[in-house]
Amino acid sequence: MATLLSFGLFGCGDDDDEDMTPIVLDLLGGTWEVVSQGDQDIFHWEEILDISSSQIHEGYGGYQGSIDTYFLTSDGSQRHDRTFTWTCLEVENYQPLLDVVHQGDLDGDDASAGNYHYKIIKLTPTHMWWETTSTGRDNIIKFKRRDDIRTE
Repeated sequence: MATLLSFGLFGCGDDDDEDMTPIVLDLLGGTWEVVSQGDQDIFHWEEILDISSSQIHEGYGGYQGSIDTYFLTSDGSQRHDRTFTWTCLEVENYQPLLDVVHQGDLDGDDASAGNYHYKIIKLTPTHMWWETTSTGRDNIIKFKRRDDIRTE
């Protein structure tokens, strides 16, 4: 029997209305397309994310997984781009916090390079919104679920 964990969290809506939909992290796993990258350069418009998700310890509430990113080529094939791991151990203002870590070579000597922090502000079976910790004007990344794409 699958454990469905709801943090009992509520996110804000896309248009500042008060959407009281609980954030259920079991919905995070799957194939997602970036439909708006906001003011950030980690995940790009039309990039496909294949997200795996599992609960760390039953009853504990923490989650972890991986993210593989792909671009669709003009012939419809997929080109793998990058791999990340992620964990969610904390909640802030009723919203899960994701720590996302790039798994690969990075340029520069910054020890924190490749570590990214996001807050899931809304997650439904079909759409998802992440807020970045950047101070840019538009720091919301919007995704839509793509059940029609199977990643390689």
